[in-house]
Amino acid sequence: MLPVFINCASPPVASFRRTASLGRRVGEFFAARDERVLYVGSGGLAHDLPGFREPETGVVLTEEERQEWIRRVNAEARDAGTIRSLIQDWDEEFLRGVGSSETAWLDEIGTDLVERGGNGAMEGLTWVAAWAAGGEPLQTVAHEFDTSGGRAVVMS
Repeated sequence: MLPVFINCASPPVASFRRTASLGRRVGEFFAARDERVLYVGSGGLAHDLPGFREPETGVVLTEEERQEWIRRVNAEARDAGTIRSLIQDWDEEFLRGVGSSETAWLDEIGTDLVERGGNGAMEGLTWVAAWAAGGEPLQTVAHEFDTSGGRAVVMS
């Protein structure tokens, strides 16, 4: 089992196409080996959490101050009802992409990413790297979209 880690949280963040290129190279390396390899990409799909953004004050925070700021900002957003936790259209577009062997969708999926999929949609980069390493379309086994606060997506 090979977890494919991609920086999704802080600049510089790779494009979906560049991440797929890295995944393909990983897949090519293991294709020449006798072992079976399971490529794992983990993370959420579309969601938007304000705590991912740094305060726009220009002040450099310690890690403890940053963690406290993240907790406070997310709690305030939850209380105000301003967290976009589920963005169904982006999720469905993404699942169609990894469900095919085509690559044209990679250029579109990251366009206006934060506006369309939220800042958490970058976690899809790990899925793309694993998809490209495996070199085959993924099958959506379950995709339950629950607007009351959660969803489950299982890929095989």
